[in-house]
Parts: sequence; C-alpha cells; structure tokens
Amino acid sequence: MLVELVDARPKAWRDVVVGARRSSRILPLALSAPPVRPPAGFALVLVLWVLAFLSVIAIALIRETREQTRFAAAMLEDAKAEALAEGGVQRAMAALLDPAPDWQADGAPHELRLGDGVVTVRIEDESGKIDLNRADDAALVSLLESAGLELEEARRLAAAIEDYRDPDDIRRPGGAEAVDYQAAGLTHGPRNAPFESPEELLEVLGMTPAVLAAVEPLLTVYSPAQEVNLAAASEAVLRALPRLDPARLEQLRALKGGGAPPVSQAVVVTVTAAAETRGGGHFIRVAILRRTTLPTRPFDVLSWRRTWPEGAAGAP
Repeated sequence: MLVELVDARPKAWRDVVVGARRSSRILPLALSAPPVRPPAGFALVLVLWVLAFLSVIAIALIRETREQTRFAAAMLEDAKAEALAEGGVQRAMAALLDPAPDWQADGAPHELRLGDGVVTVRIEDESGKIDLNRADDAALVSLLESAGLELEEARRLAAAIEDYRDPDDIRRPGGAEAVDYQAAGLTHGPRNAPFESPEELLEVLGMTPAVLAAVEPLLTVYSPAQEVNLAAASEAVLRALPRLDPARLEQLRALKGGGAPPVSQAVVVTVTAAAETRGGGHFIRVAILRRTTLPTRPFDVLSWRRTWPEGAAGAP
C-alpha cells in the first residue's frame, strides 16, 4: 500500500527527493576538500603594484603643486613689476609738470631703481610723429617706402589706408572699399572714419604685421599739430617724411643738435615704462597723456595699455 502511495506522487516531486539525497552525500565530501591557495608570492606582487600606483599619484601631485607654486611666484613677480612700471609713469608725470625738467621728450631711456627692480622710462612727443588721420597721400607713400615697400605697392596700400578712413564709399585707384573686403573673404570693411589707434592699420586690406611693425613707432592719432613737429621728430620719422632731401635732413639734424624740446613744452606724450624685478617679473606700461589746464587733473589719459617685448610670448 505504501509503495503505491509513493509511486502515485508526481514525477517532478520524485526528482526533487532524489536530488536532495544525492546532494546530502556530495556536500560532506566538498567540505572536507583542502582549500585552494593562491600561488606563492602573489600577495607581495599585489602590494608592489599598489605601492607603484600610489607612487605615481604622489609624483603627479607633487609636480602639480610645484607648477602651481611656480606659477603663483611668477604672478607675484609680475604684479611687483606692474607696480614698478606704474611708479615709472608717475615719475614721468612729475617731469612733465616740472618747469625746469632734466628729462626731454626725445625717447631717451631714463633708468630708475625702485625697490628690488629697475624701471626704464621713455617720453616721446606725439607732435614729432606722423598723424595717421592727417597724413596725405605723399606722406603715406613715403612712410610705406621707408618700411621697405616698392613704390607701386606703397601707392596701393596708401590708397587703401585713405579709403579706410574717409567717410565715402568711392574707391581710389588701387584702393579698397567694402566690396573689395568682401571679395577678399573678410567679415569687416573700412571704418569710413578716423583711425582710433595706429594698431588699427592691421584692419586695412593689404596691410601685413611686418609692415605695421615697421611703421607703428612713427605714427600717432593724437598729434596736437597739423604738421609734424620737426624739432621733436626722431631720425626715423625724418627719413620717412616726403620732400626732405639730404641737405634739408642735415640742416634739421644741426637744428636738433641742442636736443629735443623739454618735456614741459610737450602737450601730448607717450610714456613707456618697462619694469623688471630681481625675481624675473616683467611688465611694460604704455600711457599716452595730454596736458590739461586743470590744477586738479593735470593730464587726460588718452591710452593706458600693457605691451610685451617684441617676440615675447603673449605679445600682440
């Protein structure tokens, strides 16, 4: 009767019972088997790998910390140099206000030792430069020829400069107006207004950085005079002016033998103060100042910018 009852159970239930009986016989054998051990030296290799990884992280952190420290030190030195350059500009202002100054607006360097650095200050009279907004065609062609351009190329570029600054859209022979800028693939056209700075020449169609670098020191947009003040002009400006034959140049050199006008007579000047600290900081401040008649504000600041030594990283 009992056999009949067991046989009457479902087949699936019988399979479960049989499997359980087999597992009860195999499990003690598995528990009694010896444990599997890792190969000898595995723990040592693992520890060495972890140490190597941590060493790489530590070296990277140390290097990054050193770079940050070096960068912070360089910024500090540059900040010192900036303060020294500002002091140089203030010294130039004092010379401009001195009725009997010992400095002249001739671009000569004046070295000052301030704190732990050195500042070299130069003062240039803007009336001794060629005004970019007043120069006629002959003056522009002569200026560009002094930069090394051939006559025809100088004429074309001079025409483009005049088209850039004049208020109309009439193209001069060899010049360039808005359609020419578009045809060249440029997104800008001529200003049709006076230049705001000599650096803006780079926007003129056909101008190159090399030509701009050659003529920029001779140019201004702040001259208080209609003509170039020959007494305050540098040798480079004199050579760039048209209609000055060698005899006239020699005459001007003889007249300038007594030196340029003192700074107390200059109305608009460019002050360049280049500072260098003992720790390697560098800073160049260029300020263009115009004298006023107000005792509470003796100067108007027409331009206040930082420049970099020629060829230096970060230079414009």
